[in-house]
Amino acid sequence: EVFIDSCLFVNNRQPNHVPEWQWEQFGDRYVGSTIEIYSSVHHDSLLPTITFSNCEIRDNDDGGIFSSGPANVNFDNVQVINTERLGIRVESSVGNVNARNVLIDGTAQQDNWFGYPQEEEWIYQSAFPLLADTVTATNITITNCDVPYLIIGKDSRPDQVRYENFLLWNNQYDILEAADLTPEHLVE
Repeated sequence: EVFIDSCLFVNNRQPNHVPEWQWEQFGDRYVGSTIEIYSSVHHDSLLPTITFSNCEIRDNDDGGIFSSGPANVNFDNVQVINTERLGIRVESSVGNVNARNVLIDGTAQQDNWFGYPQEEEWIYQSAFPLLADTVTATNITITNCDVPYLIIGKDSRPDQVRYENFLLWNNQYDILEAADLTPEHLVE
């Protein structure tokens, strides 16, 4: 298990201009997040848990949090303020995401390697994409963002996605994308 608790990441900058994503050219690594965690465990009984709690990621020019690989990922009392390209992104081929009391404020578009919307680059310019087996998100605020997508839950089955108490305010785009979500999945 990985616990990241009571942390502050402020004013981190790349030393040179590097686009957010180019898999092969950067040694099979993503570029564009202040915090990146990758899990390579591929056995369900060994699935790791990654927990972010009481964290603030602020004024970073290249993204907030990116977690990839099979894992259960939890966010509790996390703020991502004034980042470029990406607020919080989870890409878990196997695993669950639980988010509670999360603020994404001021995530703004920046250049794209391939350019939107080619090569699925849209997903890297988003405020809060959660791609996992199940997604539960409660008390989420997304404000002042200028990215093509705000929330994505495409890899989850519709009956395994629950968003509750969401506030979307003053965003340039209000695009929510999720596989077959119906109003009963968005609970006031």
